[in-house]
Amino acid sequence: AEIVLAEAHLEGERVIRDASARRVQLINEIQEIKRQKISFEGTLRSMLDNHMKLMDMDSVQITDGSEPVSELPQALIGDEDLDESFTFP
Repeated sequence: AEIVLAEAHLEGERVIRDASARRVQLINEIQEIKRQKISFEGTLRSMLDNHMKLMDMDSVQITDGSEPVSELPQALIGDEDLDESFTFP
């Protein structure tokens, strides 16, 4: 009976030790995932900011003074070269 009890005690300690090691491993994995999330968010924000700046530059280029240019001038379109089925919005 004492041998069985001692083996059970050792097995219980092994289970606790394994569970503790797994807990530490999971905590480390969670911290790494959090670091990756922060890095991804920073990269995404930077990319979005850059794209917004590009869009702002395009917006500035297609405006003349205070009003946006809504249609291309006829000289640039060249009516004679257009397919009849194609129209500009």
